[in-house]
Amino acid sequence: MGLRSLLGGLDEMSFKRVPEGWIFQAPSLLGPLRPSSHYIVNDAQKAAISAQLRRMWTWTLVLIVIAAGFAPILDNNFGPGVPGGMVGKIVVYGAIMIALTFGILLWHMRAIRPLLEGARPTKEQISIGDRLRTQAHAAATWYLAIIELAMLLFCVTAAISMFAADTWLVFAGWLFVLCFFAVLAVYYARLLMLKHRQRVTG
Repeated sequence: MGLRSLLGGLDEMSFKRVPEGWIFQAPSLLGPLRPSSHYIVNDAQKAAISAQLRRMWTWTLVLIVIAAGFAPILDNNFGPGVPGGMVGKIVVYGAIMIALTFGILLWHMRAIRPLLEGARPTKEQISIGDRLRTQAHAAATWYLAIIELAMLLFCVTAAISMFAADTWLVFAGWLFVLCFFAVLAVYYARLLMLKHRQRVTG
């Protein structure tokens, strides 16, 4: 099982095939608040950029796993020292995750910049629909199905924990978690439908 299979097409979502080569959507710190720059790249540039994208997504997933594993340890050893109780913990841990996310993104943008040398800027955009179709085509059906089942399982777990909460703050926290996984469940359900449509239409 290769790294590309485990990423499920995440490294292909920033590209769109055009007669001149590939449109590449460059990463941006402002994300959805500002349209990203788009470039026309050739096959060699696409291969180099895709490799960098795989490295970025791999490190992102590794950090998520590390954070999930160390969160209970940090909470047990350092949680009581965080001012503000539960709200203080959410603020501190949220700030750490935001800092790590921006750090990875900045490293990624710096690594990609030299790979775009000679690339021509373009006003043609990669739409959300384009990205969904690209990921659905690149990802294996078994991968999408496993992720979808996992998201549904997390939704059920979050819902049970939410209704078993003994304070409104814990209830709100689990509600946020439920909404987060519900959005991901809808997203991967959409990918599965697109995958099925692509297989039917050939």
